[in-house]
Amino acid sequence: MELDGRPLDAVWDETFHQLFADLDRDGDGFLSRDEARRAPSALRIRQLSWGLFFAAPAAAPWEELDRDPADGKVSFDEFAAYYRRNGVGRVQVAVGRPPATDALTDALLRAFDRDGDGYVSEAEWQAAADSLHALDLNDDELISGDELVPALHYPGAYGGALLTPWSPDDPPSRLLDAFPFVLMPDSCDANWARQLIARRGGDADALAACLDRPADLSLIVRLGRRADGAAPVEWVGHAADDAVLLDLGRALCAIRTMDSRLTAEFASARTLAMKRFAEADADHDGRLDRAEAERSSFAPLRDLFDAADRDGDGRVTAKEWSAYLDLENRLVQGQVVLTILDHGRGLFELLDADRDGVLSVRELRSAWARLNAAGCLRDGALDRSLLPQQLRCVVSRGRPSISLGNGLRPFPSSPRGPAWFRAMDRNGDGDVSRQEFLGSDADFRRLDADGDGLISALEAERAEAPRGPRP
Repeated sequence: MELDGRPLDAVWDETFHQLFADLDRDGDGFLSRDEARRAPSALRIRQLSWGLFFAAPAAAPWEELDRDPADGKVSFDEFAAYYRRNGVGRVQVAVGRPPATDALTDALLRAFDRDGDGYVSEAEWQAAADSLHALDLNDDELISGDELVPALHYPGAYGGALLTPWSPDDPPSRLLDAFPFVLMPDSCDANWARQLIARRGGDADALAACLDRPADLSLIVRLGRRADGAAPVEWVGHAADDAVLLDLGRALCAIRTMDSRLTAEFASARTLAMKRFAEADADHDGRLDRAEAERSSFAPLRDLFDAADRDGDGRVTAKEWSAYLDLENRLVQGQVVLTILDHGRGLFELLDADRDGVLSVRELRSAWARLNAAGCLRDGALDRSLLPQQLRCVVSRGRPSISLGNGLRPFPSSPRGPAWFRAMDRNGDGDVSRQEFLGSDADFRRLDADGDGLISALEAERAEAPRGPRP
């Protein structure tokens, strides 16, 4: 994981040092019990990834900080170890299961079954695009989830359960235990070994072989500012564009990055916080005493007064308030969330080849071929039990900006093709239909080299620019 071109571990090492230095009022390189009262709990820091910037402070438990050794003072190593044990400084993993997977599959099969005999033949699969045309309520030549299932919010709820390393006192839930991912700790202790052996059917030798051999796959995920030409997600040894698709046998996992509003939201919150400080400074002396903070209608000035009062003199200066917000900003900037949506054995997701959350004409035309290639056919018909499990994974800075509104595309694809092509591709499906094309019929036929009624990005790149009107 890289943030702005730097390894995530390096970013958080620097952040932990800055936080420790802010807490270490006397600069002796250790935190006393009094100094540690201002240390935010690990949960409080993790909450920043969901936009809870000014929640009431919760201090890190002293017993969790002073433990190696328990000598009445906290070193930097103890300090950083507390946060890393509790999921700060690493990727947060949230999992969710959209509720409408089966409903979408049922709706698709009903729409494909043109003669209503309860069986979708090969011919009906080949006519899928025509069958679903009547469901295209907004005439954008795309079929969205809510056009198949009214009032559906697609992809549905995300988050919910936070994966943390196993511990003897808190075994994993059945849902997470059945999930085809395991979040590994920094080191594999005895408890982890027992859990992994159980997952391997009790075969200790198989476990040893699994742990000793090199990883099957390495991924580099880059967020923020990236080096020129660097892919957001890189399957090591293989270049990636928008996403990496992992074939896990009977499961398909798509991994991609997504922009987040977290940074912009904190910038706005910081501006507001500085404005409220100035308003609360009734005597305009550039500092707030506790009475001024208590009179303010801005709750964070009251709740965070002690946290911002670095020198402990009972007053918060504008400089201290700004420094506190700067430190909070560093904690916000390092938040990375991996959101895993488990769509189960969803037909909609299998047909959605570019994984953008809608079905295009080209994807519907290739429905039969995709089912055949995925091994989902038995005796010439779809066997729903053979559909692969569909996992969508999004890596983002803070909570992902997944829009859940009806008809909105949660994972839009990056545009391709020349400028005129991208401008005409109004629905963003990677093709220009005759309805979208602004040129003449003759120009369209010339550019549509294979005569399938769609101009692909590749056809546009290979052909000369159209002579018709430009957008």
